[in-house]
Amino acid sequence: MNKFTPGKTGIYLDNAATTSLSASMKKYLLSILDLYGNPSSLHSVGKPVKQILSKSRQSAADFINADPKDIFFTPSGSASSALAIRGYGLKHNCTILYSPIAHKSILEYTSNIKNSYPLMVDNHGFIDFDYLKKQLDDRRIKPFVIIDIVNEQRGHPQLYSIDFFRKRNKRRIRLCM
Repeated sequence: MNKFTPGKTGIYLDNAATTSLSASMKKYLLSILDLYGNPSSLHSVGKPVKQILSKSRQSAADFINADPKDIFFTPSGSASSALAIRGYGLKHNCTILYSPIAHKSILEYTSNIKNSYPLMVDNHGFIDFDYLKKQLDDRRIKPFVIIDIVNEQRGHPQLYSIDFFRKRNKRRIRLCM
C-alpha cells in the first residue's frame, strides 16, 4: 500500500471528506488513545475520560461563543444533520425546506419526514431565493431551512446569497447550514 504524504507525494484535494491531522493533534490523540472508561460512570476509571470530554466541549464552546451544554459530539456529519433536524425541526413542529442538492444524508433523512419539501434550484445548483421567500411568507408554517454553505460535490458557494437573503427578509428565520 502506498502511503500518501501531503506536499511530498502529491496534493490532496478532497479535504471536505477528510483532512490530515496536524503534528500536535496527532501527538495529543496518541497520548490519550489508551484511555478508556465510561465518562458517565461514578467510578474512577471513567474520570479522566470525562475530564477530556468536558475540556473539549468547553474549548469548542469558547471557539464558537456558545454554552458548553449546547455542544454535542456525534460520530459523523450525517449523525449531526439527523440530530439537528430531529432535535430542532421535528421537536418544534417545523416545516423542513431543504436543498435538493444537499448531502446524501440530508436527502435520505428528509425523505422520511412528512413535513419536508425540497427547495428549487437553478441549473447551476443555486437556491431560487424568490421561491424560498414565497415559502417563508406562508405564515401557516414554521420553517426550518437546510442549505449547504458549499455543496461538496459541485462546489457551489451559497453563502453570499444566504447573507443577502437574510438581510432582505423581514421574517426571522433559522438556517441549518
